Amino acid sequence: MLDGREERRIITINNHFPGPVIRVRKGAAVIVNVKNEMPIQAATVHWHGILMTNNFWMDGAAFINQCPILPHQQFTYSWKAENAGTFWYHTHFRALKKKVGAGSALISS
Repeated sequence: MLDGREERRIITINNHFPGPVIRVRKGAAVIVNVKNEMPIQAATVHWHGILMTNNFWMDGAAFINQCPILPHQQFTYSWKAENAGTFWYHTHFRALKKKVGAGSALISS
């Protein structure tokens, strides 16, 4: 059961729901390769709460600072883990918000 519904299709991340945990140390370079394997839907990944100093285009807000990743295309997110804490990632593409799993990012100091 998801969101109180008996049956609902969801889109997973690497066949996991929730998506995989990203664990890094503060100051580390983080590189995440995203391949959109959905047949007709574009997507982005938003890194909630993670600083994107001097690379705001990696924030994943569709049509604001990044063009969506089209079906069967790839995009590489690259950012520095500037702030320690517990964060999460999810899509920022309106049509997918209730269908795509989110994941967590743990940055230790």
